[in-house]
Amino acid sequence: MRRRWLVVVVVALALVGGAVWWAFCDGLTAEKRRLVGTWRWAGGDGGTGTWAFQRDRTASQELRWEPGGLLQTVVWPPARWSVSGGAIVIDAERNPARRVLRRFLRLVGSGAAPEVRCPVTWVGPDEIEIVEPRSTRRWTRAPAD
Repeated sequence: MRRRWLVVVVVALALVGGAVWWAFCDGLTAEKRRLVGTWRWAGGDGGTGTWAFQRDRTASQELRWEPGGLLQTVVWPPARWSVSGGAIVIDAERNPARRVLRRFLRLVGSGAAPEVRCPVTWVGPDEIEIVEPRSTRRWTRAPAD
C-alpha cells in the first residue's frame, strides 16, 4: 500500500512539474529571445519599415516608400520565423502539414511557400543588419521594446 502512494505522489509531482514547465517555457532560445520585439528601418531613399517578431514565432513586416510623392506600401502577411546558423528563417507557408511535407511536395510538383534565409549580424544590442533577398537593411529596436 505504501508503495502505491509513493508511485501516486511521484506521478502527481511529475504532472505538476510538467504543467509548470509548459506554462513558463516559451521554447525560445536566448538567441531567439533577443530578436523578439518590433524593429524599425529608415532607408536613405525615404523608405521606412517595421518588422515585428512575436514570441509565438510569427513575424510581420511592413515597408513604405514615397518615390515622387506616390506612397507605396508592402505588407507581408504573418509568417513563422526561426533563427538557424546566423540567419533568420522566414517561412510563409501557413499550413503546418504543408510545412512538414514541403520537400515531398516539391518533388511531386505541388507548391508550398518557400523558406527564406536572411543572414543577420548584430551591430549592437539594439541594432541588427539583415541581408534580405533584394537588399541589406539595418534595423533598430523600436523604443517601446
